[in-house]
Amino acid sequence: MDPGLVINPDQVRAQCEGAIIMGLSASMYEHMYVENGELQPVIYGPYRMALMKDSPKLIDIVLLQNAEKPGGVGEPPLGPIGAAIANAVFRITGTRLRRMPLQQDFNS
Repeated sequence: MDPGLVINPDQVRAQCEGAIIMGLSASMYEHMYVENGELQPVIYGPYRMALMKDSPKLIDIVLLQNAEKPGGVGEPPLGPIGAAIANAVFRITGTRLRRMPLQQDFNS
């Protein structure tokens, strides 16, 4: 992560870890659909999200510090997670996963 001048490295790492787990959840499990003109599911029970057991035990965050003015970190680490997982699966299996959530293609 290259956030410029880092004032609170622990907070930046925590933000990155949260965004990575959120990206993992979104790309692997989370799925919504429209049924009879209504977005489904409407309650959290059937809505699959990553749990702590689904999260990596270690996430190595490397902060590239420079002299740029400090700014917010936000969710930039979230974006590339789905592509990274799909590319890792392709590298191992030779199969391209092209639909999200990616989990739906693991058993097919």
